[in-house]
Amino acid sequence: MSRSTVTSAASPIETTSGVIRETIDRVRVSELPLNGRNVLQLQLLVPGVVSAGSLDQGAGTPGFAVNGGISSSNMYSLDGAEYQDAYFNAPLPFPNPDALQEFTIQTNAYSAEFGRNRGASVNAVTKSGANEFHGGAYEFVRNDIFDARRSSPPRSRFLSAISSAPSSADLSARTRPSSLRPGRARMNAERPPPAHPRC
Repeated sequence: MSRSTVTSAASPIETTSGVIRETIDRVRVSELPLNGRNVLQLQLLVPGVVSAGSLDQGAGTPGFAVNGGISSSNMYSLDGAEYQDAYFNAPLPFPNPDALQEFTIQTNAYSAEFGRNRGASVNAVTKSGANEFHGGAYEFVRNDIFDARRSSPPRSRFLSAISSAPSSADLSARTRPSSLRPGRARMNAERPPPAHPRC
């Protein structure tokens, strides 16, 4: 049985193209924390990318603006094929991080094959198969019973002002005429007149 060793080294400088791109590799895809396991959040690792709200109505797909462009001008592809909603120009739901090998974000001066949109071009690549059966099992639990508890309940000046404010029953009793208020006439008769008029 013969053994073969394969080694590879990444070229430090791209000398054949002027494209500005960043590749988010397998380690960063699987190890960095993601809210909701949405790999598109990793675009924020690239210089010039900022979060820009939601792209579509209802689904809540996060939008990202690249180099001052608008968030709906980015091109998303999965394994080389266009992978976005044609109406909103929003990316379709990407596979979970365990199924992705890497994705590349090209932000400027990319070739004509990616020239459909004027924003960034994001191309995700899924993991390929192998000759052996392998897989993984995982469970992610997001439940508020695992959250840390506060040592004391929060108290703010705003909440204490609300709790000491008069109730609506008190306010409505103040606006009724004194003849309709129970016990008011008796209280007014028992109260002595003020010593001096108020200014």
